[in-house]
Amino acid sequence: MQATMNPSMTFKAVLTDEARNINDAIKHFFNTRNHTPGDAFVDTYYKMIENYILAGGKRLRPFLLVQTFKGLAENFTKEIYRPSLSVEFLHNASLIHDDIIDRDDTRRGNPAFHYMFKNFYDDHGYKGSTPSHFGNTMGILGGDSTFFLGLEALQTSFPSRINEKIIALYCQAYHQICDGVLMEMNFINLPEVSVTQYLKMIELKTGALIEKSLLMGATFAQASREIKEFLSSFAINLGKAFQLKDDVLGSFGDETITGKPSDGDIKDGKKTMLLLKSLESASATQLTKLGSIIGDHSAKKENIDEVRSIFKETGALDYCMNQVRYFSDLAIRALTNLEDHFHSKERGILADLVSYNLHREK
Repeated sequence: MQATMNPSMTFKAVLTDEARNINDAIKHFFNTRNHTPGDAFVDTYYKMIENYILAGGKRLRPFLLVQTFKGLAENFTKEIYRPSLSVEFLHNASLIHDDIIDRDDTRRGNPAFHYMFKNFYDDHGYKGSTPSHFGNTMGILGGDSTFFLGLEALQTSFPSRINEKIIALYCQAYHQICDGVLMEMNFINLPEVSVTQYLKMIELKTGALIEKSLLMGATFAQASREIKEFLSSFAINLGKAFQLKDDVLGSFGDETITGKPSDGDIKDGKKTMLLLKSLESASATQLTKLGSIIGDHSAKKENIDEVRSIFKETGALDYCMNQVRYFSDLAIRALTNLEDHFHSKERGILADLVSYNLHREK
């Protein structure tokens, strides 16, 4: 199955158009919430969560939920946009916590959530703590609150028997994301990490929420188990392709486009696929160089450039991009099994997403 070519509306245009609908739903969600304790600081806190979520992001996960519902449901209803917010909120909850874990001060070209509150502490002359501690504390709470906002978004008009299954998928996604992050954190302390271990980690950390977004859309549409299995195969392979592309962008991306530092993975000593494959074939000199720079938060630009050169010279960069293409092909193959079950327009959009990932720059 080939990705569709629509001369009137590219995939990016479809995603942008749906992102507007999702953003409108986010604004409506916050505007109509009844949870207001009447405390000015708490009100400000939730407004900052709303602003953080609306500040950027592709809205890929709610987009996938909506498109799957559209592709399978007998009758489309705009009611689907509210529960689609759950996976966007869950995604943002994980990002808020990730930026604390990774000690990243920026996200999407803007201050990370915890860094916003570090600045808030300074700007308001707070006392009794430190700016960093206050920021990290608010980041922990912010991630937790955003996770529960996702559950709140699942209070819908859909039948309760369906909502129960949806909530179970939501909780499974967060458990799997946490398991993936735990594996990733522990990789730093392991002398060796295999490609198999790494692929399992990204299946959990990245693939799980992509998979659950599709499965939630299919569950709302009351799809069969067979259809859900094909969607899982598509999603897991797409998730691997996305994370491997993120690995490449994490070290070779243009910071002005990605909105994230392109030296963070190297300075944090993350065992990305780039590093794993470099270690397999690096010369003794290259291994020494990698050992002295990887994980060094004081590494200078020229040191980071040396690591990037090694990633290229050892073939690690080419390997990663070949793996992106490999898992993309597997995802497309899974879509072919849905030809008799999925509306052609939405199936084509999912195929175009695979192509979009191959060429994206952020």
